Amino acid sequence: MPERLKAKCQNLMTLLPANLYISPVGGGEAARLTKLHPPAFLERFIADSIARLARLGERPSGCSPPEFRVYLYIDPFRLCYLGWPADGAGGDRFMVAFGPFIVERLSAAELRYIAHRMKLGFDNCAMLESFFGIVPFFDRGALIKLACVFQDCFDAAPREPGIVTEDHSTDLPDEGISPEGKFTDRGFVEDNYKAEAKLLAAVERGDAEYVRSVLGSNARFINMPPRFPSDPLREIKNLSVTLNSISLRAAISGGLNPSVAHNMSHAFAVRIEQQTNAEAMGKLIFEIAVSYAEAVRKYALKGYSDLIVSAINYIRKNLTSPLSLKEIAEHLHISREHLCRQFNREARMSLTDFIHKSKIEESCPLLASRKYAIGDIALTFGYSSPSHYTKIFDKLMGMPPKRWQSMQK
Repeated sequence: MPERLKAKCQNLMTLLPANLYISPVGGGEAARLTKLHPPAFLERFIADSIARLARLGERPSGCSPPEFRVYLYIDPFRLCYLGWPADGAGGDRFMVAFGPFIVERLSAAELRYIAHRMKLGFDNCAMLESFFGIVPFFDRGALIKLACVFQDCFDAAPREPGIVTEDHSTDLPDEGISPEGKFTDRGFVEDNYKAEAKLLAAVERGDAEYVRSVLGSNARFINMPPRFPSDPLREIKNLSVTLNSISLRAAISGGLNPSVAHNMSHAFAVRIEQQTNAEAMGKLIFEIAVSYAEAVRKYALKGYSDLIVSAINYIRKNLTSPLSLKEIAEHLHISREHLCRQFNREARMSLTDFIHKSKIEESCPLLASRKYAIGDIALTFGYSSPSHYTKIFDKLMGMPPKRWQSMQK
């Protein structure tokens, strides 16, 4: 495709709410600039319509009066395409086609009739109706304005563009394009449910690494045709709101305290609303799912008895205190020995180790920030001296805090 023609088409895409196809008039594959994503079962029908529209440009220019320069092609689904023959370098001609769009509103019964007449099969009837709900609509006046936009872009002559209609809405499907059942489009739906189920299961079990591996390779891991093709920010915001809601429920199901989970959800909802570009939203989607998974891993209490849940919650609320075993047992109104035995049985670590582990993990972000002295951090978390904190840190992390701090980015 000539660079000048490509640049004009890219400029047009800033104004148009559907796709733009650029086809060599003499035959060849069409280039496509995409805003609207049709269901897969429609793709070959659309490609056939674009190819037929391109052949209209083969008419000798001397046989067509100037007003017959814009073509309105209506396919058997009553999807429409507006085409304009454009000259490229070296005498090559291209058909620039805009679509699909509709010029009449169709009822659900009419769409179902079309779907059955085109032998789509039962599954795709509802999908066709859904697609028609997002396809742009233009009345006759809007079509004239669109034709004028094409004329201004591709033809310097100051003349009123006319529209020639090629109506194929009553055509039946070619046997080679649409045998019954060939275009059943359920694969991406089933794949979406499987991908979502795996992601939510990972959040529920606190598997942050799996979540990172899925979203790190593709933030749009759910393969859905966009509902708002002309507004990618709104599209990804809607996906983010959904992910925030289902991740919240998965985290609570995984044992995360509901109050903590709902506070996270509220904070993410505010941040989603504040975002102003799609790239930042992609990063936030990643953060949402990973944060819920990490919260489950660190804070979930699923599977513990009420006694141990109460003990852990008390420890977490008092991490900045020295915290003795006697103090915790007295708070829970049981003996220290019974509490320690029960905790070791359920948590598979001693209560003392859990206290130190919780304090050290909570102190790590402060240490990594390099804003606070080790002595200040030690005192903040109830250690009697920096040396005591350093000894515990070395035991749990396998290195002293200074060395660990130097390894953080």
